[in-house]
Amino acid sequence: MMNSRPPPPQGAPPSYAFVTRVYQRNLRPVVMLCAFLGALWALFSAIGNFRSISVAKDQNFGKLVTFGIVIGVLHMGILVCELFGMFAAYTQRLPLIRIYAYLSVLATLIVFAAGLVQAIIHFSLKNDIINECANFSTGQDVLYYPFGFWGPVSHDTLNASEAREWCNDAWDHDSWADIVSLIITLILAGMFTALAFAYLRQALDPTSVVNALRAPSNQVRAGSFPSHYNPPYNASVPNLGYGYNMPYAGGPFPQQPYQTAPAYAPPPGPPPHMDDSKPPGYIGGDGKGAFAAEKEDNPFADFDDGPSRREAERDVTSANPSQTNPFR
Repeated sequence: MMNSRPPPPQGAPPSYAFVTRVYQRNLRPVVMLCAFLGALWALFSAIGNFRSISVAKDQNFGKLVTFGIVIGVLHMGILVCELFGMFAAYTQRLPLIRIYAYLSVLATLIVFAAGLVQAIIHFSLKNDIINECANFSTGQDVLYYPFGFWGPVSHDTLNASEAREWCNDAWDHDSWADIVSLIITLILAGMFTALAFAYLRQALDPTSVVNALRAPSNQVRAGSFPSHYNPPYNASVPNLGYGYNMPYAGGPFPQQPYQTAPAYAPPPGPPPHMDDSKPPGYIGGDGKGAFAAEKEDNPFADFDDGPSRREAERDVTSANPSQTNPFR
């Protein structure tokens, strides 16, 4: 029975392993792409809301004009946040990345507020929306796409009753479409926010892949140095006038280029200590004279073993003093 049980899992859980794999990659291009898509969506949404203002104003629907302006301004705020995120990811400046991480939270709240306001308007101003649609569609051609992807196209000119019925169907369709679109945009905005904070964490981590290529050792190895607005780890440290970001000949004491010392030819003739034309080792000679000359220069020569013999010490306490050699 024990043999049929699967072995225990090894390593981190799958979710943690996925996060580890994602964190080991540079999130900068992903952040720039997500910010670009968010800015594009916000721009198209703002344009659509501002275009609907003129139609509502021509038909004297004041509430729709007011709410159209509010929703358009909210989408313009999202556009500004996403454009700032693209600039922060492009420059890789840590303060800007931190600001964008918190702006992404604000953008998520704005997305929720804009979707909530649009849903409230859709249900509370139902009659105004249908009347505006019916007035705008009466006498206009309406296109139909039955049976498949942009299938056979047909058009029809609507009268007042047909236009009102067509607008009621469109309102019923938009009732659930607005709720679904709000949920989807909130999920995507939350993912973009998490991605922005993950990129901020990478920018703060000196060992991450974002800062690996910006380390001083790699900059020197690659032959390039960080510019004044992109130091390796901390963008708030000022230029102190020394270090890797110091110009080669800048500062109060510019470094001079290295030069090789000039080569000198040896003087002619033998060295001075061999100038007596004798073989080496026979300059002072052997014997007592040479050793005496050594003693004059070296006070410790009595304790060294030299080539000559030392004189025997005279015993002054003995009754029979030793006979000395008169020929010594």
